[in-house]
Amino acid sequence: MPSFIHDDFLLHSDAAQRLYHEFAKSEPIFDYHNHLPPADIANNHQFGDLAEIWLGGDHYKWRAMRANGVAEHFCTGDASPREKFDAWSATVPYTLRNPLYHWTHLELQRYFGIDAALNADSAQSIWDEANAQLPAQSVHQILDTHKIAVACTTDDPADSLDYHQQIAASSLKTRVYPTFRPDKAYGLKDPSAFVAYCENWARQQEWKFNPSTTCLPRWKSVTVNFTLWAGEFRITVLRPFLRIPVLSRRHARSSTRCAMATRRVQSNSLDLVPC
Repeated sequence: MPSFIHDDFLLHSDAAQRLYHEFAKSEPIFDYHNHLPPADIANNHQFGDLAEIWLGGDHYKWRAMRANGVAEHFCTGDASPREKFDAWSATVPYTLRNPLYHWTHLELQRYFGIDAALNADSAQSIWDEANAQLPAQSVHQILDTHKIAVACTTDDPADSLDYHQQIAASSLKTRVYPTFRPDKAYGLKDPSAFVAYCENWARQQEWKFNPSTTCLPRWKSVTVNFTLWAGEFRITVLRPFLRIPVLSRRHARSSTRCAMATRRVQSNSLDLVPC
């Protein structure tokens, strides 16, 4: 039975096929948003097995597995790589009509030349065949083989840009840029985690975190740092993030109260009262 992933997959008209095959197919890829860990790119990481490259950090797959009744032990827990892969393989048939089903089989076909549908019955053969090919697919080899001209990683303001410096100094042809993703700066539902986040951010930026003062001036300095690294890409990649109203003064005051309350609780071993 032929694979449903073929050269004209999702190209349902003559115009679509012509535009893709004659114009788009040979063009390099400019990836404006991804979740590639900068450390993996900097160190040219070699993946150990299909579970690591597929399930090591893919929250979309974890979400589908949880919705299918899979225990967290097999999603982000300490189950073995093979056990996690088997749990995902059993989940894949239930993702039919979801992009996860398409992505899974596109990746199997394009990266490993595997046309078989992934399910519990085919898991063993696909595991063996894909793992046998992984030694020839380090991070740099994947980026180069698939003509990734630009990759923009997802970075928190508290993240160090050291890996980006390492990447810039390497021989990698792909140009890698950071993008500004300050989601954790809005995490006031968990004051303890918020304080820990601010303290980590302070260490990265080499300043002392004081919960009785606003963080606004530091936000300005870190956005400048990201802008410098983004270079000529700052208009396309960074500016949409800079439009986010990061930590308004009212938000900053609320953050301060939560942080101070958390500190009092931690020092006095009292129950946390609402901020």
